[in-house]
Amino acid sequence: METDRFSVGRDWRIDRRPKFGLPSAEPTKDTRIVVVEVTHLILGFIVDSVEEVLRLPEEFIEQ
Repeated sequence: METDRFSVGRDWRIDRRPKFGLPSAEPTKDTRIVVVEVTHLILGFIVDSVEEVLRLPEEFIEQ
């Protein structure tokens, strides 16, 4: 059974490529992990590349 997430310590990294029907890919020089922290939950999303990074205060995020 293939999964698109794996545990690293107490944090999770999530690879969404399988969800979008994309084949698994080896990391490249452009591959990044986008870290999202909300309250006490920290997630790292593996992405092919990043062009811009924003930091948003929690009150800007709708529940």
